[in-house]
Amino acid sequence: YRHVVDIFKNEKVNNVKWVWCFMNFSHPDESWNDWTAAYPGDEYVDWIGIDGYNWGSTQDWSDWQSFKVLFRDQTRRAKKLWPNKPIMIAEFASAEKGGNKDAWIEEIPAHLKSSMRDIDLIVWFDVRKEANWQIKSSKQSEAAFEKMIKDPIFSSSGEALAKLEVKPEKVIHNKAVAQKASGAIVIDGKLTEWSKAAPISLKGASFFKEGIGWSGDDDLSGDIYLMWDDENLYIAADVNDNYPMINNQKKRDVWNGDAIEVVMSVDPKADSSRTSFTGGDYQLGFGTGNGKDNPAEIWNWQRRRAPTGSEIAVKKKAKPLGYVLEAKIPWEFFRIKGNLSRGAKIGFDVAIDDADATGKREKQFIWNGDFFFYKDPSVWGVLELK
Repeated sequence: YRHVVDIFKNEKVNNVKWVWCFMNFSHPDESWNDWTAAYPGDEYVDWIGIDGYNWGSTQDWSDWQSFKVLFRDQTRRAKKLWPNKPIMIAEFASAEKGGNKDAWIEEIPAHLKSSMRDIDLIVWFDVRKEANWQIKSSKQSEAAFEKMIKDPIFSSSGEALAKLEVKPEKVIHNKAVAQKASGAIVIDGKLTEWSKAAPISLKGASFFKEGIGWSGDDDLSGDIYLMWDDENLYIAADVNDNYPMINNQKKRDVWNGDAIEVVMSVDPKADSSRTSFTGGDYQLGFGTGNGKDNPAEIWNWQRRRAPTGSEIAVKKKAKPLGYVLEAKIPWEFFRIKGNLSRGAKIGFDVAIDDADATGKREKQFIWNGDFFFYKDPSVWGVLELK
């Protein structure tokens, strides 16, 4: 790769853009074959490219894979490594066999607007080869592509493409505040005691970072509140949701329905640049239940159980349609050496999980981080105890 680029540079050719491209999944998938080890250097690369295909059931080793599954995680990793390089999907396509190709195509813009915003260009591999990758493999596929390409997200020109530059995004750690409770907080699914708490407002498309099909604030939005005292951490949520309290899941699966997810550190001295959980980091799920035979519950994945002494209450609301959630978790569950005190600042993030007609999570609003917030503390915000 470097040899070819050097030839062009020596000949003073300046009308070429260089795309360094890797397959979305390494074959063989072994440590020596990690695509990051083959990066030739910033001076040799204008674009990062990724190739990948939805083979469907055309091969005995393949299955149906969404556009998101093919490219989302690799795009995130590439952006973390080379934040000043634009990213293209340099080759992609879908087979017909094994799923619904036209639906697969129609979902692409929605993915590009939520958890895959770092992709700047896509190139369809319009060839009949190992499978029929062509856009016109069926009338339905061709119609779906024509519909997809009319989405404003694809509005561009060759001139604009040639001039495209990507600047690294500044890492932002938003700050939220948890006021110290002035009296007892009754966990009853009401916001009576929360009038002085400062909300974390999750409203608008900028918080829609996972899933597809968000249709506006009535579909999903909300305010999150936090308070604390010497014994407990308290959380409340006022959520707008046009299909409220859709959660039939239990324990470790409470995220896969209407729920609130919290990630936090109880160590004010934790390294904010760490990219994986360490001691003192916790992920908590607050499932709404379904208001019938599946009650609301709290789950912690690190200790694999509901926090001892915790409480949760959820009530449906009518105008606008949605729910109010209220919960508490004793500080002692977090195994803190000494109590956190006023002025402490800890890593924190929060998300609203939303299930609608399918009964499973379809989308997610996230406050500070991206879709990987539940594993990567470097993208969290900060919670200050006041």
